[in-house]
Amino acid sequence: MKKILVKLAQPEILTFLLPVVGLALSLLSYFLGKLVFARFLRKLIKKTKNELDDLILEAKLDHLLCLFLPGIVLYFCACPFYEGYLEAILKRASFAYIVLLSSLVINKILTILVLCSQKIESFKDKPIKSYIQTVKIFLFLFTGIIFFSVLLHKSPNSFLGGIGALTAILVLIFRDPILGFVASVQIATNNLIRLGDWIEVPKYSADGEVIDISLSTVKVQNWDKTIVNLPTYGLVSDSFKNWRGMSESGGRRIKRAIKLDLTSIKFCDQALLKKLEKIELLKDLLRKKNQEIKEYNQKKQKKQENQENQENQKSPRQLTNIGVFRLYLEEYLKNNQEINQTMTFIIRQLAPSREGLPLEIYVFSKKQDWADYERVQADIFDHFLAIIPDFELKVFQDPSSYDLKSLISIK
Repeated sequence: MKKILVKLAQPEILTFLLPVVGLALSLLSYFLGKLVFARFLRKLIKKTKNELDDLILEAKLDHLLCLFLPGIVLYFCACPFYEGYLEAILKRASFAYIVLLSSLVINKILTILVLCSQKIESFKDKPIKSYIQTVKIFLFLFTGIIFFSVLLHKSPNSFLGGIGALTAILVLIFRDPILGFVASVQIATNNLIRLGDWIEVPKYSADGEVIDISLSTVKVQNWDKTIVNLPTYGLVSDSFKNWRGMSESGGRRIKRAIKLDLTSIKFCDQALLKKLEKIELLKDLLRKKNQEIKEYNQKKQKKQENQENQENQKSPRQLTNIGVFRLYLEEYLKNNQEINQTMTFIIRQLAPSREGLPLEIYVFSKKQDWADYERVQADIFDHFLAIIPDFELKVFQDPSSYDLKSLISIK
């Protein structure tokens, strides 16, 4: 046994053996860390009911923490096992390794913070990811300076001086992140967009929901399920439409016109009025309107100067079928439970053209979801188009092939 120890104590053998022992101890510390620390951490996290700490296991942060042990062991083994120049190199290398690993751990923690912000309701609409990415850029820049200053045994000031000289090149390389960071600050300060907002950016063919806001890009999922990536600074430099105001207002606009044939517009005769009085919504309205017109005409008649003027005057005021139809539209929409009565409510005529007289409905639906909104709008116009003939009105429509065939068959 003594002979073996004497042989192992020889300088040539020790020079070979000590590095092997140091590496063996560092590897052993890593496996022990995984066996004890990582396993204990996993059991502890699985016992908790909080779901946020599960992100530590998903990010494999426990493995990264175990990697610290080999670096620490090598750093402290450098003194007893190595001497001179080799000891200095090993210390620098192990310390640089610890610095690099520290930045990776911090990077993982920042990534976990981003994932946590996406699961916490109050932070879901905040552009946390873009700020975290900015922090990561400065983190890696700082880590690089410390890493090379330790490895090359130089002051960090020398590297900072070099970075100052390369500022123009760095600005060119990091142009998009810099613009993105400035744009992110403006977006957050002015509350321009949030996660989940519906935006339209015609320049980038984006029309859908914002699903991700990062430092340099904003990801939008269009309604056809395609995904568009647009630059963050593009939302500040160019115009875009955000539909958040609509969703927060409590209503969604219905703006559509029915084009009526001008030749079908006329005064209401007694037969038409009797038929329209049978409609429940118009019964009371027509009585009031007829009484109002009657009183107006009586007052007008008293003001006439002579019998000749009275003969020349034809019905100073009468109901028209389009006017009664307009009253019906207004009353129908006022009684519709799916129309928001507190918001803009207008039934108006637009300028007549060769395509007829547009009668526009400008109201707001309580339903904002796309499918429900379209159903409400379709139900309203289904009813209006079906009841128009009762007012002896016609919807304008360009002649179709069926109309031309009918004309030919008549001839």
